[in-house]
Amino acid sequence: MGKADLHIHSSVSDGMASVAQIMACVQENTDLDLVAIADHDAVDGSLEALEWVERHQDCRLRAVFATEITAVLGRHLLAYFFRPPYPTKPLPRGKSFRWTIELIHEMGGFAAIPHPTIIWTPSGGYRHIRRLLEAGIHMDGIEICNAALGARGSEQKLRLFNSRDFHLAELGGSDAHHLNEIGSAFTRFKGKSVADFEKALRGRKTGALFGEAGNVTVSEHMHQVFKSWVEKPTRGLRGTLASYYAEFR
Repeated sequence: MGKADLHIHSSVSDGMASVAQIMACVQENTDLDLVAIADHDAVDGSLEALEWVERHQDCRLRAVFATEITAVLGRHLLAYFFRPPYPTKPLPRGKSFRWTIELIHEMGGFAAIPHPTIIWTPSGGYRHIRRLLEAGIHMDGIEICNAALGARGSEQKLRLFNSRDFHLAELGGSDAHHLNEIGSAFTRFKGKSVADFEKALRGRKTGALFGEAGNVTVSEHMHQVFKSWVEKPTRGLRGTLASYYAEFR
């Protein structure tokens, strides 16, 4: 059985480690077969992970292209792509779930709901997901196991709702922002390769599990929160202003 952590953040967005550090850590210190760098509204980290694998052909580790999109009302949505051409620019922010999911599908991707029950990083609770499905908005997967603070206690409820009402592919992801959080939640699937993983996802034959939680100090958490709420938005604003200046000067 293969093992994948499908929700890791790098320093490209609000993670604390570079993509190279993440990939080397996973290769040397874990038994993961697949990883996905799913940075917030960014694709460079995921592209870099794919390039890292290309440069290390003798390694067992493989990468899945991913990004975490901020849709309408700040709700998050995960997108996975399994073959080129991969997106080279972030997908548009602030769009409706229907519009964003349809775009992901048009591009050949797989759309999933991350951390459905975390209040401070919203994606969609039970009623929201139910309304989407009743409206004919076709989602592919749901993150049953997410190792972020405040998410672990929802596992059994999510399993019940998914098996009874949603029938989406089960996903597990650490939502790691620090190296020692990687693998604290993961997805099991038959096989080892990216192709095996895609087949299991589309057949809804994956399993979500929790792993051992890494120790992160309060000061490390606070540093990451500062980066997420202050450094990253400031960097994004600077980039936006620079683009406007370059276009209209």
